[in-house]
Parts: sequence; C-alpha cells; structure tokens
Amino acid sequence: MKQLKFAIFLLLVALPFVTSLSKAETYGSGWYQEFQFATEYEDNISRSYKDEDQVSDYIATISYGGGHSRKLGDSSQVILSGYASYNAFDEFDDLSNLTLNGGISWVYQPSPGYGSIWYDVTSNLTLSKYKNYDAREGLLFNIDTSLNRRIKNNLVGHLGYRYHDSFFPQKSSNEKSQDEAWDVNGHEIYLGMDYQFEGSIVFFAEYGFRQGDMTSIVSGPIEPKSDYDAKSPDHVFNDCASVEDCTLTWAYRVETDMHKARVGLSIPIRQLNLDLSANYYDAESNSGQSYSDWMLKAGLLWYF
Repeated sequence: MKQLKFAIFLLLVALPFVTSLSKAETYGSGWYQEFQFATEYEDNISRSYKDEDQVSDYIATISYGGGHSRKLGDSSQVILSGYASYNAFDEFDDLSNLTLNGGISWVYQPSPGYGSIWYDVTSNLTLSKYKNYDAREGLLFNIDTSLNRRIKNNLVGHLGYRYHDSFFPQKSSNEKSQDEAWDVNGHEIYLGMDYQFEGSIVFFAEYGFRQGDMTSIVSGPIEPKSDYDAKSPDHVFNDCASVEDCTLTWAYRVETDMHKARVGLSIPIRQLNLDLSANYYDAESNSGQSYSDWMLKAGLLWYF
C-alpha cells in the first residue's frame, strides 16, 4: 500500500498547480506534450482460473511523452508520438516495469463535415523492461483501426478492430522456447461510444470480443483436461518458505474467447484531465476453464 499512498499524495500535490493552466489546443498542427499519473487496482493479475491462485495488487504509473500532429489538407491528419512509462506494483515488485512506446496515427475523413464518417488507423510498438522478470521482456506490436461517426451533437459512435502480437528479437532460440508462454497474439472487434455532458465531461463505454492467446499462472500441475499451447516456469507468484515446501507456479499460454467491457469518465479541469475508468473481462479457454479480471483506475492527464 505504500506506493498507492504515495500516488495519492502526488496527485493531490499536482492538482492545485495544473488547474490554474489554460486548456491545450485540441486540433491543428504542432508539437504537444503529456504527463500522466495514475493509480490502479487489479483483481486478478495472475490471470488464473484457480481461486487459490488469484491475487490482486495496486499499481502506480507515471508517464511522460508527446508528439507532433500535422494536418494534411482538409481531410486528414497524421500524429507521431512517443512515451516513457514506469509501472510500480505494490506487492509483486518483480512485475514493476519501464515501457518505451512509439506510435503513428492517421485520421481520414473523406467528406469533411460535422456529421460525416471518419477513419482512424493507429499503430504502436512498445518495448518493456521488467525489474526482475526477464521472461516477459520484449516488444509488443498493436494496430487499431476504427470507423467513427457523430450520431448526435453530444454522442460519437465507434466500430473497430484491434490486433496485437508480442515478439522477442533480443532472445536466443533457447530463451524463446523457455519463455514461450508469453509469446501471445490476438484479434478483437469492438463497439464504443463517447457521450459529452454539459461542462465538457465525457462518459465513454466500450464492449469488445477478442479471440487469441492469454497467459495464465497456475500453481502445481494444470488440470489434465486443459488444452494449452506453451508452458514456462514462473517465479513471481511463488510463495515458498523453503525449497522443500515450495509448490512451483507455471505460466500457460491458452487460447480463449474473451468478452471485454470498459466504462469511464473524462473530466476536464482547465489543462488537466481527470480520468476514471473500470475494466472487466470474462474469458473461456478451449478446454472450458473460466478466467475473469476487473480493474479500477484513476488518473490525471496534463497536456502542455
């Protein structure tokens, strides 16, 4: 809980400084910067189907980055971005990690107009470095394509597709084989909406259905009927008083069908955004095991 208390302290300290600043320009060409501070509670960070293996934790995140936005005529815009983030886990400190992210986004509206459809294609590449969890270190590629339209003056709808794939170019063939449980990819379709209240407060909601890999942590042997693609040793969730009494945990890569839901509020306070969100997923593997997790997050996002 120490990191959570420190996170809340920093959030309260930052609030009076940033609320006196003017709101950043949203559209147009130019450079921008962002600073984000967030706290999160996750219910099942081990992604386990066994009740006794499900553990929760608090995560504090600090992120800094920015980019350049460039208008291309009247119908499109390109945004280049880069971010560095540190995620500190309160109890399972070995999961604490530094990530470096680079991305490009292209927005295109064939017929410029307030009620016209526009398309968004965003691609990111993320490098992760863990405090003490080399098996998870690698690159994650993802792409998000969406069709968007303003349904009413204060309501925007989104329909999209996502793909993600992890890979480990820095590892030897032996290391890749040993850490294969974290070599995952998946596809997702989603439907979302943004509703703007008076005062520029935005409520957002999204439902997604994903098919693909998931890494699950299980203590001891996995059920004989389980269908999994890869198995790797795991040390983070071992709770052993001695080697003799230790029940080892293993990471398994399983194919799942996953239902995802996300809701939240974005509350602007001059140049600051206060984001509150809740995420939930429910997944089932090919062999029938059920997995679920929910996350609560509060963050401050400062544009300048």
